[in-house]
Amino acid sequence: MQAQPESIGPYLLETELGSGSHGRVYKAWDPRLSRWVAIKLLYDFQADSLTSEAKLLAELNHPNIVVVYDLLTHHGMPALVMEYLPGDNLAARLQRQGALPWQHALELTRQIAAGLDAAHSRQIIHGDLKPENLIFDQQDQLKIGDFGIARREWQPGQAFGSCLSISPEQLRGEAAGKQSDLYAVGLLLYRMLTGDHPFEQEDEQADMFARMLNSPCPKVDGVPESVNNLLASLLAADPANRPASAADLVQQLSPSPVSQDPTLLHPPVIVAPQPRGISPWLWGAVASMLVLVAGWWFWPVTPTYVLAPRPQITAGEDIEDLPLIRAAVYQGITEALTRQQDTRLIELPGGIAPSEQDWTRALKQTAADQMLISELACQQDECALTLSHVDAESRLIKRDTLRFPTENLLFIGDYVQRYWQVDQSEQAQASNEADYRKLLTLHESYQAKEIGRRDYLNLLEPYGCRFQLSCRELLRLYKREARSQRQSEWLDKADALLDSADFGFQPRFLDIDAIYLALLRSDFERADKLLNSLEGLFFTDDLVLGLRARWYFEQGFDVKGLAMMARLAEQRPSALNRFNYALMHYRLGQYNEAADVLQALSLDMPQFIRARELLADILLSRGHWSEAASKYAELLALPELKTWTNYVNLGVALMMQSELKAAERELMTAFQLAPDNPVTIMNLADVKFLQNQESESSILYEKILTLFKNELPQSSWEYLALAQAHARLYQEEQANQALLKVLKESATDPLLSFNIALVYLFLGDKEVCYSYLGQAVEAGLPLNWLSSPWLASLEGDSTFERLKVGEIVRVY
Repeated sequence: MQAQPESIGPYLLETELGSGSHGRVYKAWDPRLSRWVAIKLLYDFQADSLTSEAKLLAELNHPNIVVVYDLLTHHGMPALVMEYLPGDNLAARLQRQGALPWQHALELTRQIAAGLDAAHSRQIIHGDLKPENLIFDQQDQLKIGDFGIARREWQPGQAFGSCLSISPEQLRGEAAGKQSDLYAVGLLLYRMLTGDHPFEQEDEQADMFARMLNSPCPKVDGVPESVNNLLASLLAADPANRPASAADLVQQLSPSPVSQDPTLLHPPVIVAPQPRGISPWLWGAVASMLVLVAGWWFWPVTPTYVLAPRPQITAGEDIEDLPLIRAAVYQGITEALTRQQDTRLIELPGGIAPSEQDWTRALKQTAADQMLISELACQQDECALTLSHVDAESRLIKRDTLRFPTENLLFIGDYVQRYWQVDQSEQAQASNEADYRKLLTLHESYQAKEIGRRDYLNLLEPYGCRFQLSCRELLRLYKREARSQRQSEWLDKADALLDSADFGFQPRFLDIDAIYLALLRSDFERADKLLNSLEGLFFTDDLVLGLRARWYFEQGFDVKGLAMMARLAEQRPSALNRFNYALMHYRLGQYNEAADVLQALSLDMPQFIRARELLADILLSRGHWSEAASKYAELLALPELKTWTNYVNLGVALMMQSELKAAERELMTAFQLAPDNPVTIMNLADVKFLQNQESESSILYEKILTLFKNELPQSSWEYLALAQAHARLYQEEQANQALLKVLKESATDPLLSFNIALVYLFLGDKEVCYSYLGQAVEAGLPLNWLSSPWLASLEGDSTFERLKVGEIVRVY
């Protein structure tokens, strides 16, 4: 480590906070979020240790533990980005102030135990609690830092941290455990009270260790007896004689308004004589009672997640308006549930209505707390709606039956909502029942797959946000088009729709979609403000927590985002949470981890198509051509999944198996669906080129150049398509210019490196082609990709043959 660098990743370094034999710690500025951070930069031989520390810290979210933001590399050295704490550490404070008052020492001990309890609850043992690793923040709260040697399980005789924080059981060669951390807390408390280690004297270290094993803790003068009793307990040589847990220690050190124990953190208050009147103690009791009542009244209720399938028809199937009545009932149910502060609505993918035998499975698939089963039995003029509330174990909680006339669809929605005591629905404000009837008819036709998605969108647009149903559906479709077409115009449409919404109250989906759109635009500051407005003091619902995890992830805070998503998927393993967890693994290149999650999800919920699509994409990227082709063929059998991306991917899987005719057929279908998409055009041109259809392929390569004359590429892959088109047309200078936008990202993306290699191969530069092929293999490209028909001209070259068996070839 030489001179201080100017920056590490996006962080601008200001000053060095400390250094040691393994690296340095810097104070740095994060210009994206306008905040100071601390960066621990270590030599590369410590990379595994730092990565382990980052993963453990990312699991912990507690006010008495240092927060980790990010993990990145700088010139091959790992760097851990953490919250910046401007206060000094406990060692510096003790050196400056000497021994602390016993009340203050107990309060700091409570804070250490509280942070330790959070770590122990995740089965994390710190192993190196010492004053240097305890840091004060701006509010003078103590935080535990440096989890560098922390782990979930210690082995007997395993290396430990400082000899001044070691426990007797470790000296005996036993494994460290949670009680070992509590012993270290006892050492810290003794040092805060006296300034010294309880067993250290002016003799050999071996003598100190002998006293730790065989002598009781020395008593501290000038403190209550209960404090010495606590020290004796914490510093017991036998772990079984120490407090049962860090949580027990926190409870023991927390002040109680009715206890007379002298170990209370705050000394008794001496009250001067007062004039006659109401006793100050009575005023205090009244005030405490008011605080308790207010806390009970305003304390947010943890939301109940309710799965609400579409109503089942039990009678009246021949009534002409029954599909619309059913739709109106369902809209009334969903809108009423979304307006309840303590309820979160969960909908099954694809609007599937499970039969009674599937209740348990549906509840498990969605991780819902309850299911609301609605059954509709109608006669010509009147319907009976039975609402059955079922808990997570499929046990009936309650059942009610409502009766209502069928003469007015808007009235049906209002009537159903009044069951939940919702005062007024937005349908009641609508001026025309005929418009609402047409909207319900349109929605039912789309649900029945009688009209396609694009036609549905076009027919919905005139409704805008006049109705919640049309508003919600349009936002969903705009987001889907933005994802699939990667065109900002769909985001603009969604933003304009959000601005136009005015229901007299704020439906929750508007806030959620506003955050989602901000993330799609990488407007992290706006997304943060919106998330802050929805994140409660005592709970955050799953959807908001998932968006916060994505907020971290999209900015490059991979460790923090992945850890938050892992906890969410563990606590509430719904299909959406599990899919997003797999998606993060996929985007980090952790394909096996992502595939494991998706395989299990696809078995549990085959209706969740997005999981099956991503699993097919992983099979393709890992070179499992036959399996990938089979998966894409299954997906394309579903009308809603006949997308250009699925046809292109199927075509590529077939090409890689040298089934060029079949690949051309699939790619031609993709071209018909997306005639102006450069990726589609490039693959179709390539399959024609491989079949010696050079004139047809040249026309397609020229079409790509024409596309980008009017609008610059929007992504690395589009720049790559432009570079490959220039290369196929032997335009070397233009190809190199396009590659300048791609090269900086190639080191971490093996498929990107592979495609860059193809550009140089097309230009006739084998040496550079081999360099990028070697980089791709080193970054994790499956060797199956080297059997590509694009690389057929390299067969027989010694360098290529070495690459094909996994030997990393470096060409300089």
